[in-house]
Amino acid sequence: GFGHSFISGAGCWEQGGQVSVLPVTGSIGPGGDFDTGNAKKFDHKAYAASYTHDGEIGQAGYYKVRLTSYGGIDAETT
Repeated sequence: GFGHSFISGAGCWEQGGQVSVLPVTGSIGPGGDFDTGNAKKFDHKAYAASYTHDGEIGQAGYYKVRLTSYGGIDAETT
């Protein structure tokens, strides 16, 4: 996922203030592609996305990468 560091008071103390965001496709919820019914299943190694450096752009204030998992997602952040 994409990390946002040092978020204070967000309830993520066990990750040292790191909040990870991962764009996905599919249904999210109990029984869905990303089953929220069992919190212990949220292991980053199990749902991490593969990516490619082809077309990757990284510069001050902007980043773009192609996630090849979950049907392919172009993720951009500023």
